[in-house]
Amino acid sequence: MLVLDELLFYGYLVYQSYILMVLRANIMIFLESTDNMKLEKQYSTILTIFIPLLLCFATMFFVTNGAVFAQDYRLPVITPVLEGQVKVRSYSWVDELRHRVVPFLMYYPAETDSSCPVVFFSHGLGGSSRDSAYLGKVWAQAGIVSIHLQHIGSDETLNKGVRLRTYFDMRDAYSQHWSGRDRARDIKFVLDYLTELSRNNPQIGDVLDLDRVGVSGFNLGALASLLLAGQSPPDGRVSLKDERFKAVIALGTPLNSYNQSYRTVYEKITIPCLFINGSEDNSIIGSTTAQQRRIPFDALTANDHYLVTLAGAGHSSYTYTPLPFTTPDSSYYNVIAKLTVSFWQAQLGIDEQAKNAWQDKNWRPQIGRAGTFERRLKPVVILEPEPTVDEPTM
Repeated sequence: MLVLDELLFYGYLVYQSYILMVLRANIMIFLESTDNMKLEKQYSTILTIFIPLLLCFATMFFVTNGAVFAQDYRLPVITPVLEGQVKVRSYSWVDELRHRVVPFLMYYPAETDSSCPVVFFSHGLGGSSRDSAYLGKVWAQAGIVSIHLQHIGSDETLNKGVRLRTYFDMRDAYSQHWSGRDRARDIKFVLDYLTELSRNNPQIGDVLDLDRVGVSGFNLGALASLLLAGQSPPDGRVSLKDERFKAVIALGTPLNSYNQSYRTVYEKITIPCLFINGSEDNSIIGSTTAQQRRIPFDALTANDHYLVTLAGAGHSSYTYTPLPFTTPDSSYYNVIAKLTVSFWQAQLGIDEQAKNAWQDKNWRPQIGRAGTFERRLKPVVILEPEPTVDEPTM
């Protein structure tokens, strides 16, 4: 689909071609009326050369300006969220079909002139809806409604009780939720319910634009997000892909393919994905290494996928989940906030400049020494099958 800048560019060329053709025709008519064949031949030669040259220069001018424009785009500056800018509301809905409670927090802009895109965030093992509150606030500040779910059974209740959970307790808890299916269905349930509410209450539709929906998460939450984007479920059951989601942000992606080739696992994902991993993010509970976290990006065969590897970042660098044997690290929050705000703005129809930049092969986000940036703008040709994984990892 042509973007606005491309339409304006081609429209300009057509218009200029028409003007030049009219000008040439009028001059030729004038020359014919002067009965000066020599002069007519000279002017005809000049115009014949001049018109193509002028069109070439016009093309170079606009294409060059477009490239410079995209390369000059800078990530948004994240400012402190002031009191009153963002509102937060707590909900707890019941999925009667599954007999399951789904609590969540909704971050939304206090004032808006139009309907807002909606994104979902799924926490990691042992987390809660309060995790990554910094993202909920900055996304809402950018005009996005952010819904942070809490997944009963793999949430903070794992860390509460009469005794401290051991490493083996957490491993057992993970083994019960490693498929990500309950989490993905929690997200689908909330989106379904919001859709039904918007049909019955037009005021909700005036605030929530459910045609522009994204999904994101950390670790097990990243797995749930990718399942909704089209990843083959690790449990081998029916696909959870949901076409309503337009883009994905996956933080600390776990490698969870379970006895399938990587290509097969990720080949159905066709929407834009931003992966943010840490160079030192070796799994605390599971066995996914920092190097393996890039495998989903490498295995995707569609276009519009991006990978940021944060230098020195570990498992607690994306968000603070109060797991045993972890130490919070907020030093990467600002760069993660900038990258994710810009990506949502580009993929959910908020900022055309951001979209042009992310799709320009010469543009790089300004993250300095914080990490490296890779992109895939063209589909990958599959040459050989990938090896299989015999057990789930996190």
